[in-house]
Amino acid sequence: MNTFKSSAELKGISKDQLFGHYGTMVGALLLMGLAALLITYIPSMLITAQTIPELIIYYLISFIVSLLVGILASGEAYLYLKLICGQPVFAGDIFYGFKAHPDKAILLQFVLSLTTYIGSAPMMIFYYLYLTTARTSYLLLMSIFCVIGMAVICIINLMLSQVFFLLQDFPQYSAKELLKMSCRIMKGHKGRLFYISVSFLPLYILGTFSFCIAFLWLIPYTNTVMANFYMDLMKNRNRIQKQNQTVMQENMAMQRNADVQENSAIQGNVDVQDNSTIQWNIDVQGNTVIQGNEGIQGDMAVQENAVIQGVALASENSAIQKENLEPSVSLQDKATVTEGSVAQEDTSIEESKEY
Repeated sequence: MNTFKSSAELKGISKDQLFGHYGTMVGALLLMGLAALLITYIPSMLITAQTIPELIIYYLISFIVSLLVGILASGEAYLYLKLICGQPVFAGDIFYGFKAHPDKAILLQFVLSLTTYIGSAPMMIFYYLYLTTARTSYLLLMSIFCVIGMAVICIINLMLSQVFFLLQDFPQYSAKELLKMSCRIMKGHKGRLFYISVSFLPLYILGTFSFCIAFLWLIPYTNTVMANFYMDLMKNRNRIQKQNQTVMQENMAMQRNADVQENSAIQGNVDVQDNSTIQWNIDVQGNTVIQGNEGIQGDMAVQENAVIQGVALASENSAIQKENLEPSVSLQDKATVTEGSVAQEDTSIEESKEY
């Protein structure tokens, strides 16, 4: 659900927040304007750009001096964040950047100024060539590169428009991290910020007819709207992050439940397989025992048969021996009887001889 505030809502909130603080904001604007004016005119006081080398030196000095503007921009962001958060504001807050991470502010301004100078360099070169040669072809090329350069500068400035606000909320981040974070939070919102910025154009055009006196009101008004735009971005970003975290936690919980169910199913299959394996082992062991018993019984039967057969054979042998022994006894008896008969006959013969 889109809960970002519209341009009209941001402007209405900004008007309410500025009420009763215009004097402080105008004083801060005058201080910053004076400091920026001095910084801007330093290069022109040091050198006049009459030739190409002088032009290069002029822009180099301008580039270096413009880095100090980043410190003032950091203080300005701090001032307007305090305003929209309902904290007491002072004109001197504009110089807050000199005591709070001025090195990071300079690095951020370095990137912003570099993109501006690179984007406008082709246009300035052809403009200088047109002034020295008065050839219309250079004027045409200058116009083409002016459009291209302005488009590039506009897009990059929209992407990096939140760096000084982020510096106040995340001072522990490095300049590189702040630049990346600005690009990340502005993803999908560059068109909205461009629309809000363009919506002030008619007011600035009308302000020129007041000899720019209306700018003392318009510039604080514009800056307050930009600060509210940043705050709206961050609030919705935090809300979206919480929603994403909730969704991620729900997905993780569902994944855990699915994993638990899957593990339970796998464990059940493993238990079934284990039971099947155990049952198979029991069956195999049972069959082995049965086979062993059968083998033992077979051996016992064989042994019994062998014993029976042995006994039978022994009995038969005993019988045979008996049969063999009986005839021998009979012959001995007969021989004894015969010998007795012969002895008796001899005795009878001897007795007969005596008579």
